[in-house]
Amino acid sequence: MPKRVLVVDDDTNVRELCCRIAKLHKYETEQAENISEAFDKLKKQSVDLILCDLVMETKDGLELLRRIKSDSLRIPVIIMTGYEDARTAVEAMKLGAYAYLTKPFEIDELSITIKKCIEQKSNSLQVAAENKFTSIQQSLLLNNEAFSEEKDLMNAILQQFLDLTRSDSGSIMLSDNKSSFHIASSIGLKQDITKTILPGEGIAGWVAQNRKPIILNDKINKYPQFSSLSPRPEIFSSVCLPMIFQNNVVGIICLNRLDKDPLKFTETELDVLEKCVTNALIITINYRHVQRLKALEQLKNEFKTPLA
Repeated sequence: MPKRVLVVDDDTNVRELCCRIAKLHKYETEQAENISEAFDKLKKQSVDLILCDLVMETKDGLELLRRIKSDSLRIPVIIMTGYEDARTAVEAMKLGAYAYLTKPFEIDELSITIKKCIEQKSNSLQVAAENKFTSIQQSLLLNNEAFSEEKDLMNAILQQFLDLTRSDSGSIMLSDNKSSFHIASSIGLKQDITKTILPGEGIAGWVAQNRKPIILNDKINKYPQFSSLSPRPEIFSSVCLPMIFQNNVVGIICLNRLDKDPLKFTETELDVLEKCVTNALIITINYRHVQRLKALEQLKNEFKTPLA
C-alpha cells in the first residue's frame, strides 16, 4: 500500500506542486492550508511525512513541530520557507524537523528530500525493531530457563511489538490446527474478548483467511468486510498481520491504539511490522525446537539403564 504525505501551506500553488512531486514516488497526498486543518487531517488519516510551510497567516510551522514533539508523534516533518533565517532554521532542527528547505526550491531537491526522509524513518524503525527482538533472542541463548513456558515467550514478544509501535493493547493468536486460532498472549484487552476464532471470523479471522495485513483507521463497521461487526469506540487505530510459515498461517498479531493516542498506524510502520513478524516467527520456532530437544533429552534420561 502507498505511503501518504500531508502538505501544509496557505499557498494553493505550493501545495499542488508538492503533491505532484510526492505523487512521482507513488505516494498518496493530503492537503491542509493551516495547522488546525492539518491536525484535523491527522485524526482521520495516517501520514508518513508532513511538508509544512514555516510562515502562514495563523500558526506557523514551528507550532506544528512543537505539537508533534509534545505529543511524541513519530512523524517526520520537512519545513519549507521563503525566508532565510539561520536562527529559525536551527530552532526547527532542534524541534525535530528532518530538513529545512528555502523557497523557491528545486523540484529535484524536494523530490530527493521526500524520498530520503521516508526511507530514513523506515530504517530507524527497523533498527529499533531489530534491537528489541535481538534482546529476546539473547535471553534465550544465555538462559535456557528465561521463558519456562511458551506463554511467557509470547508475552515478551507482544510487549516488544507494543513498545515499538507505542500501542496500548494487542494480542497474538496461534493456530491450534488448520481450522482455528487461540489467544496465546494478550495485553490491555478486555476480559470478554473471544478466545478462539475461525478463519474468516472477525478481523483476525479475515487476516488469516486472506493471508494479508490490514490497517484499520476508522470504525470497523465502516469497512464493507466488517460491516456486521460492532465497533469498539475506545480503539482509535488498529493493525493486524498474519504470521506465515511454510505457506501456512500459523498465527495473527493484532495491535491497537486507543482514542487517547492521536496517531494512526502508517504504511511505513506496517512495512517494518511485517519484518518484525518474521523475527517473531524465527524466535518462536527456535524456542519450540529447543523445548523438543529438552523433552527428548529428559525422556532419554528416564529410560537410561545404569551400568552394572
